[in-house]
Amino acid sequence: MTKELDPHMAAAIAKKRELSNDSGAVMTSLAENRGSHGEAAKFWAEGAPEIKHVENFDVPGPAGPHPARLFRVETETVKPAVIFLHGGGWARGSIDNTEWTCRALAAGSGLPILSLSYRLAPENPFPAAIDDISAAMDWCAKDSKKYGLDGQHIILAGASGGANLALTTALFRRDTNKSLPIGLCLLYGMFGDKFDTESYKLYGNGQYAHTTERIQQYHKWYIPKGERSDNPLINPIHADMTGMPPAWIANAEFDVLRDDSFMIADLFKAANVPMTLKYYETLSHSFASLARMIPLAQESLSDAAQFLRTCANKRGGS
Repeated sequence: MTKELDPHMAAAIAKKRELSNDSGAVMTSLAENRGSHGEAAKFWAEGAPEIKHVENFDVPGPAGPHPARLFRVETETVKPAVIFLHGGGWARGSIDNTEWTCRALAAGSGLPILSLSYRLAPENPFPAAIDDISAAMDWCAKDSKKYGLDGQHIILAGASGGANLALTTALFRRDTNKSLPIGLCLLYGMFGDKFDTESYKLYGNGQYAHTTERIQQYHKWYIPKGERSDNPLINPIHADMTGMPPAWIANAEFDVLRDDSFMIADLFKAANVPMTLKYYETLSHSFASLARMIPLAQESLSDAAQFLRTCANKRGGS
């Protein structure tokens, strides 16, 4: 039976729209939308868990360096690295938008969290972001020990469009015989090109987050001319998950993308890959980035942190 939206989630959605002036409908100005969300990020970062060591630096990529922010609760030991990828439909967002999320994951897991930027569409469509993330994994494996990162054992994590990129980067590396992450932490991901699912029908008018048209707009920006939307490296609901690392999937009931995560979970099951699906019945999209105002979202980040610790422990981490 469908439950009611968590009242803290409802208040956070209202505050988000107040701060960013974003209804979730089709954007008339991407530049303006990017700017308003950047300003709102300052509010959503307030009150986040204190972290002993926070450091900004650039990570090399195929088209040049791009910003990253490292969160470490301790600096004495080298530990498995978590690369966290912000959301924004491949077209917006930044490491500033993940401040609370990354601080909570670092505090809860004890692992270093590297919040990573990547090139955005439509200026840089598929596969630019995947190339950036894959290159960052290669850099971690070679040159990140000085930052306290065990780059041989990397967990990829992300929210919304970032969850898509975490999963598709892992698929890309599997298909190109590169080293894989040891785990995938996927929060309310944008995984598919099926816009007639039940969740799109229920929530596609944007009352809780994005409209169907907004998600379709993201796809138009991200997918270059001549490329098919059913490419598994774009929409992984078309992928075979054989050989993928264990996954933890967070899903929200009141989310236009809810059924995407259900379909991805089924693919992991079909491939006999270990997978945990956490269904937060009273939450909606973006709950992790709005955790300042949502106690249940803070609990979800504790759940995610437990998965990160489990992955690290199984591979010789702390």
